[in-house]
Amino acid sequence: MEIVQLESIQLKGISVRTRNSNEMDPLTAKIGSLWERFYNENAKHLNSNSSVYGVYYSYESDATGEFNVLAGSTFENVGSELSKVSTEKGKYMVFSKEGEMPGAVIEAWQEIWSFFSKSECSYNREYLTDFEKYIGTNKVEVYIGIK
Repeated sequence: MEIVQLESIQLKGISVRTRNSNEMDPLTAKIGSLWERFYNENAKHLNSNSSVYGVYYSYESDATGEFNVLAGSTFENVGSELSKVSTEKGKYMVFSKEGEMPGAVIEAWQEIWSFFSKSECSYNREYLTDFEKYIGTNKVEVYIGIK
């Protein structure tokens, strides 16, 4: 993992509101179907230079509260029906994983939750915006906003 300073990124996509406890139950999970819908409706607008992002924002509190998730990209000329979000400018801790999706991104989040729950962890999460950046079909970088 590494720490980076980033500028804001403007993204467009589709979003849902959920919480981690709901995502553990297939009957209440929303993120998987969000990604399916994103690719079904927007794949035609993506090309080999497109970066795909999953953005977590509007946190109610912390990892236990509700939050919004946007599946999106840096689309230029796509219809106004898409939601828009900007990542927060600031300091992020980056966790990278390679492997088959969605397994690799799930592993990354498990590592993140474990890292921040350790008593010796000297970093605190911001809970403003966090995001996943997908690189190709088998790599993800998860950016966690830190104080």
